[in-house]
Amino acid sequence: MSNSPLRIIFAGTPDFAIPSLKALIDHPDYEVVAVYSQPDRKAGRGRKLTPTPIKQVALDHSISTETPENFKSELDRKTLANYKPDLMVVAAYGLLLPQSVLDIPTFGCINVHASLLPRWRGAAPVQASILAGDEKTGVGIMRMEKGLDTGGVYCEKTIDINNKTHAGELTEKLAQLGADALIAAIDKKLYKTAANPQADIGITYAHKIKKADALIDWNQTASHIQKHIRAYWPWPGAFTFYDGKRIKISESFVSDIESTNQAGTIELINDDGIYIACKDFCLQIAQCQPEGKSLAPAKQWLQYFSVDEKFSPH
Repeated sequence: MSNSPLRIIFAGTPDFAIPSLKALIDHPDYEVVAVYSQPDRKAGRGRKLTPTPIKQVALDHSISTETPENFKSELDRKTLANYKPDLMVVAAYGLLLPQSVLDIPTFGCINVHASLLPRWRGAAPVQASILAGDEKTGVGIMRMEKGLDTGGVYCEKTIDINNKTHAGELTEKLAQLGADALIAAIDKKLYKTAANPQADIGITYAHKIKKADALIDWNQTASHIQKHIRAYWPWPGAFTFYDGKRIKISESFVSDIESTNQAGTIELINDDGIYIACKDFCLQIAQCQPEGKSLAPAKQWLQYFSVDEKFSPH
């Protein structure tokens, strides 16, 4: 064991990165010398500038924080170099690091990525895996290089996806799995070794999510829409419109009732929920949030809906 702790810079932004950062902070042989995150953004009704979840963890532990917009400035690169990092760990940071940054840490940069590469490179691998109906996903600890998630992989941990899991639940599981894999990889000093190159086949990309992506297309199959709802919960929340008002849907089931009406039509209403005609079968809406209301079981809002009325895209 080295007499001095491994000097680590951590770069991350959302909740997904928190278990990895906390695991590094708690490790007796590592020192997190600085935390990099996206700049503070306005949030809440008061539009108050708010630190990212990762920056808040750093502040709570009195760790130096940096929030550059990018690394185009030589001053930003010099600031990073002045921390004299042995290793940089990245988890859902949100910036593509240039080679000039990747070269600064003594042992380079490694990334905690929420997919089994090369499947689902890119910004939203968790949502993409659910949308695609993947039965398995996982996390990988990879060597970072200039390309988008193209580096070699040191190790992976897998997890099953069932037909009820939504993106929020899966993200939490993968976050903890990623922290475990990260500590194991650093403990074994894998960052000093060559990573295993990714396969040249099976490469897919998960684009950055926009709120508009969550709009439901009722002309799809009930199974597809159910995956859509799971993939976009809790953010941005799959939505549709009824009588001109937005309805968010958080939980649904594929029923065995075949559709007889035009897609988007309310086919049946009972205490189990609202049944919507899709391309094939009806989708049972079990939990939803009408505009201006709270999220609750659909049976709480049955008085707002009528059979043969339609959900629409606007």
